Amino acid sequence: MLKKELERVVNGVAAEVLYGEFLIELDVFVDYLFFHIVADEIQKNVEGDAVSLRKYMQADLSAVQEELENESKGVDETYRAVRNIYEQKLYQFNNMNIENQLKYQNRIKNQSQLREEKSNEGENLQGKAARYKDHTEIQPFQSHELDILLKIGDKNNDSKEIKRIRSTLKKLTSPKGKIQNIKFHDMEHAINFLRMAFLQDDRVQYKNIQEYKLEKRMHFETIKVIAKIIEDDYRLGASILLKEFSESQLREMQKDLIRQLALIMNIPLLGVREEYMNAYLNSLDDPHADQKWKAELQSIINFIQIAYRIWLNQLDKNPDLRKQIITDENLSYFKTLYTFDSFDSQYDIEKDFSNETFKLVMSVIGDEHSAGRKKLLNN
Repeated sequence: MLKKELERVVNGVAAEVLYGEFLIELDVFVDYLFFHIVADEIQKNVEGDAVSLRKYMQADLSAVQEELENESKGVDETYRAVRNIYEQKLYQFNNMNIENQLKYQNRIKNQSQLREEKSNEGENLQGKAARYKDHTEIQPFQSHELDILLKIGDKNNDSKEIKRIRSTLKKLTSPKGKIQNIKFHDMEHAINFLRMAFLQDDRVQYKNIQEYKLEKRMHFETIKVIAKIIEDDYRLGASILLKEFSESQLREMQKDLIRQLALIMNIPLLGVREEYMNAYLNSLDDPHADQKWKAELQSIINFIQIAYRIWLNQLDKNPDLRKQIITDENLSYFKTLYTFDSFDSQYDIEKDFSNETFKLVMSVIGDEHSAGRKKLLNN
């Protein structure tokens, strides 16, 4: 029933706002909306209430406090030790991803403005600096993810494997932006570790949700596709043979192509990313290829947003529709969507692209990511 309703919504949006056709069938949009809506409902139905990070860590902090008290540590020393552990975790949480960083930066900015306003009025704003305040909110469905990430981020965990993964994830999420320094095998190792941790966690009933989140966050399979394309790009190869351009000009051409291909990371339809990138390559004889490429990707995003808003409006008008989301039939179909096999590129370093090509791709993506992050955080 849900799928039929989404088919009706998608076909309706296509009839009303779509000029021409997408390169992909409308069923791809139906499946994505189906996956997104069911996954969202599954996560909302996880038992428990949202809690702050301090409450989330309460048992661990209490255990540390009890251990220190048993060692006859002083009250001040015990307090400082517990506070330091908590503040380390809070810092890690605030810098775990760009969303958390944005929220943290906004809190800092708002508190600075408030302090300045109060100071101008002759008042003093009491209380801790924003970096020490706990404005976090952890949803029940996030607990298994957070457990793993906090374990990796624990600087007291000196396991060689964990230190390697921690270094890679820090480069991926660092506000300073160090993506370009990530090596292929380190990134592969970190992602495989996270995949197995999520897959082996009994709390994760629907593994495809974590598979999807991991690729949507890391884009590893997409990066491998881009590296494969750069390695195989016949136009650049022909230019080298014909000596039409200098080596530095060819490198800039490669970088520009990587920038264009990386725009595919903005669309959530993981299974068709490679298809779309190949279609873009085949259109490069068109002098307006780049503009059409950007317009096509933006049209996909707009189409999804419009269709989803229509669904939410229907849900507001008829709350009983929510009862049609979690059914045995829907969950059975849901399990088939966005499994790892559906977006696994199967490309690998040395077999499909060189280490030099991977480093070039990561360098360009890292520069673009840093520029985008800086723009977001400075707004």
